[in-house]
Amino acid sequence: MLLLKLGYRSLWRNRRRTILTMTAMGVATMLMVLTLSIYEGIFQDMIHSATSFQGQIRVTAKGYFEDQEIDQTIPQEAFRQAILTYPGVVGIAGRVRGFALLSYGEGDSSRAQAAELMGIDPEEERTVSEFAGRVIRGKFISRADSGEIVLGQGLARSLEAVVGCEIVAMGQDSYGSVAAGVFRVAGIVDTGDPVRDVSLALMERRTLQKMLALDIQLHEWALRMRSPVLAYEAAAGLQAELTGCDVRPWNRFLPQLNELLKLTEVTKY
Repeated sequence: MLLLKLGYRSLWRNRRRTILTMTAMGVATMLMVLTLSIYEGIFQDMIHSATSFQGQIRVTAKGYFEDQEIDQTIPQEAFRQAILTYPGVVGIAGRVRGFALLSYGEGDSSRAQAAELMGIDPEEERTVSEFAGRVIRGKFISRADSGEIVLGQGLARSLEAVVGCEIVAMGQDSYGSVAAGVFRVAGIVDTGDPVRDVSLALMERRTLQKMLALDIQLHEWALRMRSPVLAYEAAAGLQAELTGCDVRPWNRFLPQLNELLKLTEVTKY
């Protein structure tokens, strides 16, 4: 108690010095809190931007992330209920993926471009990704088996395709046979990622399943969590429940972003 009294008397022996020191400490603390808050906001924006189209957890067949073979599928309905009822999950979307050569036009004016086809359910996708809200021309896929296709902005530019035109897609199905179809461009989407937009083509899921002879199989379930930080624990829990599958949170299927965040976390302190 005596030390506290002596310390208090010493503080006010030189009032100007004490006030200047306290002010400096207060301003420094305020600036540190502000800086850390800005950093945290930037991190959250980076995670949101990176996962707003891919989902925060992806469930695939074992080995699909490494090989992405067309026959590495999972049953469409087998895990749906287990995923939907898992704590923290607010949206799931089943997807089918394939690759094809898209072409538009005839004769000397025709143009062709390799593309990644993503088969989606329009209603499910609205609960997970922002594709529907990023359509800049035309409209999003509206209904099942509609024969509609939505092109990434860069892909549409390469093909010189416009809303309403017909695109021919040619690839390979799950049996190794030729898979082909003619689709009408319903819309053009700008995801904000030029690398993604130059090769992305969205189709109704059932249409692509038929084209690739996949019956009702999926290549992945994409999940959106109530918060991105819940993805780590949820992925571990789902991995234990969904035997035979590979369950990865965003920091595993987006390793570059994860390393960048780790580096920034170290440097900010």
